[in-house]
Amino acid sequence: MPAEYEGNNETDNDQIIEDIREMGKYLSLFYRKLMLIIGNDLKAINMTTLQSIVLINIKRHEGVNQNELASVVGIDKASVSRVIRDLENRNLLFKEIDQSDRRHFRLFLTDKGKEEVEKSVEIQMRIWLDCMKEINSEELNISKEMMIKLYSNINEIR
Repeated sequence: MPAEYEGNNETDNDQIIEDIREMGKYLSLFYRKLMLIIGNDLKAINMTTLQSIVLINIKRHEGVNQNELASVVGIDKASVSRVIRDLENRNLLFKEIDQSDRRHFRLFLTDKGKEEVEKSVEIQMRIWLDCMKEINSEELNISKEMMIKLYSNINEIR
């Protein structure tokens, strides 16, 4: 138990453990359902969730290389390479040799890729806004801060 929970009586500790389990359950259920809905809706524009994530992050980090992209997205380099190859074949992105390190390529969106990113973001924002109904900005900020702390804590573990 974290230090701030030490000294609680056994009933309080049992409730804390139950709350943690329930939170984990709903985080998992929410994420799986969200990815299912987003994946299904992205099919309308012939895109997978992973392709969308990669394109959005190339837009955010124009000129990123594949290794940096894998790190930002949190997936392995082989998966990133496959997705990049598919997106390049669809003329959604292009590579340029990195002038500072000729072993790497920098990634950029084509005009068609920029259009597809906008469609993808629109689909995802619609879904997120539907998920956020009845959640006010204060609740959203508290949840966001909690998720940032959880992510930071888990990164310290491994």
